[in-house]
Amino acid sequence: MKNFIQRIPESNRHPRETFRLHLSIGLERISYYGISGTIVYYILNHIEAMSDTEIASIFGWFTLCVLLSKAIGGLLGDFVLGNKNALIIGGVVEALGAFSLCFGSIYSLYVGLFLISLGSGMFYINIIAEFGKHYRLTSKLLDAGFSIFIITTNIAAAIGAIMLSLNAFDYIGIFIFSGILIIVSTLIYANSKSRQDKDSLVPETIISSTYKKPFLTVFLLIPLFWGIREFIYPGIDTLNLHFFRNSDSGLNLPSIQAIESIFLFPLIIIASIASTYFYVAQMKKLTIAFALAMVSVIGLLLIAESLTTENWLLLLSPFFLISISDAIVFPLTYSILTKHSPVKYLATFIGATAIPIIILSQVNSLLVPNLNLSSTFTFQIGAIGFGLISIFLIWLYFKKKIAPSPFSNKSENII
Repeated sequence: MKNFIQRIPESNRHPRETFRLHLSIGLERISYYGISGTIVYYILNHIEAMSDTEIASIFGWFTLCVLLSKAIGGLLGDFVLGNKNALIIGGVVEALGAFSLCFGSIYSLYVGLFLISLGSGMFYINIIAEFGKHYRLTSKLLDAGFSIFIITTNIAAAIGAIMLSLNAFDYIGIFIFSGILIIVSTLIYANSKSRQDKDSLVPETIISSTYKKPFLTVFLLIPLFWGIREFIYPGIDTLNLHFFRNSDSGLNLPSIQAIESIFLFPLIIIASIASTYFYVAQMKKLTIAFALAMVSVIGLLLIAESLTTENWLLLLSPFFLISISDAIVFPLTYSILTKHSPVKYLATFIGATAIPIIILSQVNSLLVPNLNLSSTFTFQIGAIGFGLISIFLIWLYFKKKIAPSPFSNKSENII
């Protein structure tokens, strides 16, 4: 247990400058989620008649452009503009997009959504890179730092949703307020200190054999985790339909599934506090996450065979376990890349994580709905997928196949 969990020295604490970055990203995310939650209602009430299919297509393309702009924003930040300049320009572009929506025409809609998607990608990915740089010399706090970062964005998303509900019919007001928030957010960051002057303390070599396994983790294992998670959701929907049709209680699984979100937020808070004082190597955490996800899906599989109105509360256990897995995995993508990437290309590598997400999302959206799979089958595949990867990671752990980090002490192993 001593080797599994290490006490983090009291001298290692979260950099003060990151709190300014939390405020900056929080305001920007309030704006982004406030706008994205308003778009559909805005189109229905202010734009010429569109079918549901056209609206869904616009929102789908908007989401895809946001993901792609993260990859583009990382490249611009690392190779063309510099991270700080790319972030500031991204904030200005996003604000212009918000203001463009106020004109109320189909053309201003497309221009506004394009500018928002491009600007938010540039802003978000470069502020993550800047945030991570503050932790490069205290790498054992990376997981805690990015857990707090995720808490900030989730609180911002909730505030954005509340802003939407309070101004349900004042769309122009939401867009103007959102644009102002983005400008304020950008100004807050513009006055913050960059860590560029400290980057020389970290090796600048491009990917070597030492980096290969951490990068495979980020670009293969973690996307597989989210891909399998997305694959089992149609099974939950199928289970819900069967339960709803055979129940007089009116209970449905989406409302129960929402409990996962209620579990997740406090779990991430607990994880951030624990990770501030105790260190567990990242690959060990990932192994635990896959194992818990496997147990969760097996639980769903067993419950699916005998779900009734009397035992539906049993569903809370699988959702609680999968929420623990999510709380573990969420910060790992950014923390692993921050720890092992050449700092000169950090934003590029973080932005590139959007690519496997896009691919897996498109595969799932194209294949899964057309296969008409039963909930039992999707849970079986999910359990097998999580199980095989768990076994693989455990085998790696005992075989000690993963090399030590070049940025950590010699005694500190990645697993």
